[in-house]
Amino acid sequence: FLEMIKFVYLNTCQVDHANVKAMMHVADKYGIEDIVKLCLQWVQDHFNADLFYHFLTFETSSKRFGPLLRESLISALRSRRHF
Repeated sequence: FLEMIKFVYLNTCQVDHANVKAMMHVADKYGIEDIVKLCLQWVQDHFNADLFYHFLTFETSSKRFGPLLRESLISALRSRRHF
């Protein structure tokens, strides 16, 4: 939540393994597309099987963010065929 507040006021935030899931939940809840995109970029950059399966079952409240999430996961999976 603190990172979301930093983003709102400073237009910057730190996404990492410890907060990416929580930030996605909060950004989805409040409809902050820029944070969703930052999180999805982080997932792409740090993609692994655990992240894939977690976000594959991730439920979004926003109808816009669900397709973004699915596209990002499929794109990351295709770019890393060793999984």
